[in-house]
Amino acid sequence: MNYIDGRDFFEEQLNDMNLSYVEDIASETDSKYLNRLIAELVNNGLMDEDDAESENAEEIADDLKYDYIALLTEGQLDEGMDGLQYFIDNFGENETYGMVVDNNLIDIDEASQDAVNIDGIAHFLSSYDGETLYLSDDCVAYRTN
Repeated sequence: MNYIDGRDFFEEQLNDMNLSYVEDIASETDSKYLNRLIAELVNNGLMDEDDAESENAEEIADDLKYDYIALLTEGQLDEGMDGLQYFIDNFGENETYGMVVDNNLIDIDEASQDAVNIDGIAHFLSSYDGETLYLSDDCVAYRTN
């Protein structure tokens, strides 16, 4: 998990999802305002009451919808690990990790280098015992099965 570099990917996916959400709620009725988008814009401090109750409230809401999408996306990214946690919480680990692998979001170079730094190269080259055998003439050998 420490080697997943997916912020840009997750941000793009969340923006698309949130755009769809915002377009859906713009067509839903609300008990106080012309539509639910206006209500949510007011509730999130992006639109004031006077604008929400004005004749051109829908036009103002349409102009503010991208600000609302950005607010939603930023909150989801902030749930942890640059959006990874949001996807795990909402889609499950298997689905999310499948998405990570399918979209090549793992920094293989950094993960590989850290693995070698931590475990040593023999761990990967010696399938027998993971040990480095130091030979004469400054040579090394690794056992394999």
